[in-house]
Amino acid sequence: MIGLFGSRLGIYASVPRVTVTIPSAVVMIPGTTIYRAVHNFAVGNTPVALFAVVDVTLNVLFIAGGLIIARLITDPDWAFSHHINFGKVLDGDVRPINS
Repeated sequence: MIGLFGSRLGIYASVPRVTVTIPSAVVMIPGTTIYRAVHNFAVGNTPVALFAVVDVTLNVLFIAGGLIIARLITDPDWAFSHHINFGKVLDGDVRPINS
């Protein structure tokens, strides 16, 4: 719902949809559940802590998935008009990471 309403609000306010949808979705991340997971790990209650970690992970993934689905619904150009050329050779120097 955030993605769908944010898309319309972005058009109405003439701002990018990201400035409307992302801040409102970040507020939904369950901080108390994250705290419960860390606390239960600290006191040695591992099953409850693992349940809380899974709960937080699924919540964050579903929030992101909802925003992606809303973007696919409201912006067909974003969803279907970008071709990714995986055969393109990138220019530039090859540098090792740890040099």
